Amino acid sequence: MSTTFSIEKNEYIELSLFELFKYWSFILSITGALLFLLFTVVDYFGTPENFRLFLIYRIIAASILLLVAYLIKKIKRSFLLYMIAYIAILASAIILELKILHFGGSKSPYYSGIIFVGIIVTGFLPAKIFFHVISLTTIYALYLVPILLFEKIDNIRNFFIYNAFMVSIFISLLILRYVTQRQIIKNLSNKHEVDRYKNNLEEIVMQRTNQLMETKNNLKEELIIRKKLTRELHDNIANDITSIRFLSDAVERSLENSQMAKKLLAAISETSKNLYEQVKDFIWAIDPEESTIDDFIIQLRTYTNKLLDHSDIILEFKCNNSYSDIYLNPQIRLNFLCIYKEAISNIIKHAKAKEIWVDFQITDSLLKMSIADDGIGIKRINEGYCCGLRNMQKRAEDMQADLKISTENGKGTTISIAVPLKHTTLEV
Repeated sequence: MSTTFSIEKNEYIELSLFELFKYWSFILSITGALLFLLFTVVDYFGTPENFRLFLIYRIIAASILLLVAYLIKKIKRSFLLYMIAYIAILASAIILELKILHFGGSKSPYYSGIIFVGIIVTGFLPAKIFFHVISLTTIYALYLVPILLFEKIDNIRNFFIYNAFMVSIFISLLILRYVTQRQIIKNLSNKHEVDRYKNNLEEIVMQRTNQLMETKNNLKEELIIRKKLTRELHDNIANDITSIRFLSDAVERSLENSQMAKKLLAAISETSKNLYEQVKDFIWAIDPEESTIDDFIIQLRTYTNKLLDHSDIILEFKCNNSYSDIYLNPQIRLNFLCIYKEAISNIIKHAKAKEIWVDFQITDSLLKMSIADDGIGIKRINEGYCCGLRNMQKRAEDMQADLKISTENGKGTTISIAVPLKHTTLEV
C-alpha cells in the first residue's frame, strides 16, 4: 500500500523531487564519465599533439564523476546532494575549459562541449530553477572569464556571435526547465491526491468488508438462535399437544364419572393455557420490533401487573436507566422471560409474600436482574426437588449466566441473574 497519503502534500513533493534529483544525478554522473572516456577518439584525430594531456584531463574528469556517483548513493540530505552535483558540473566545466585554452581558445571546437554540458545538466536534472541558474552561470563564467583574461581576441564579431548563441541556448534551457519543473510538481501533486483518495477508498472498502463480515456472523448467530428457539417451541408444543390428546382420550373414557371428567377437562384447559403462553412468548422473543432492553422491561412490567391485578401483593419495579439502543437476541429474551415468569409464579403460588421487588440494571458490562420477596422462603433449596428451579438453572446455563438463589426461612427469597453483555446483545 502506498505511503504517500501519510505525509503532507508539500513534504511529499519535496521528497519526490529529492529522489528524482538523486536518481538523475547518479545516471548523469555515470553517463558523463563514460562520455568523457569515449570522446577520447575525438582528441586523437582532432588534436594529436594534445592527445596525452587531454587523455589525462578526461581520466581525471571521469574519476571525479565516478566518485560523485558513489557519493550520491550514500547521501541522505538534499543540501549535500546539491553540493556534490554542483561540484560534478564545476569539474566537468573546468576540464573542458582547460582543453579550450590549450586548443583554439575562443575559436576552439571544444566550445560545443560547454554547451553540451549545459544541455545535459539543465535538460535532465529535475532541480529547482535557482540551482540551474547558478550552474549555467558558473559554466558560462568558466568559459568566458579565462578567455577574456588570457587571450587576445582577434575577431570580436565572431566571438560575440558565439557567446550570444551560447547565452540564448542557456536562457532557452532555463525557460524549458522552469516549465518542465512546474509540470513535474503538478504531476506529483496529482499523484499525491490520487494516492490519498486511493488509500481512503481502500480504508472504506476494508471497513465495509469488515462490517459485512460482522453482519454475516451476526446473521449466522441469529439463524442458530432462531433454529434453537424453533426446536424448543416444537418440543414444547409437541409435548403439550400429546398431553392434550391423552387427556381428551381419558375424558372420553371417563364421561360416566363426572368428577373425573371435570378434573381432566381442567387439566386440558391448563395445558392449553400453557401452550398458548409458550407460543405467545416465542412469537414475542423473535419479534425484531420489540428487541431492545426497554421493550423487554416493558414486557416484564406488563406481565407482572396483569398477574397481580387480583392480588394484594405490592410490586416495586426499578430500572437504573433507559436502554433503547441495546438489543437482546431472541434466545436471551426468551430465557430471561421464562426465568422471570417462573420466579414470579413461584412467589405468587408458594411464598405468601406481601411485596415483590424487581431490579433491572446494567453495570460493569453485565446485564443484571434481581427478584426479591418478603415471603416465607424456599425450603430445602439445596435438595433440588423443585422442577421450576431446575428449569431456571438450565436456562441460565444456556445464556452462560450466573444464577444465584438466596433464601431464609420466614424472610423471603432473592433470585439474581447476571449475564455478560457480549452474550446478550445483537448488532442491528
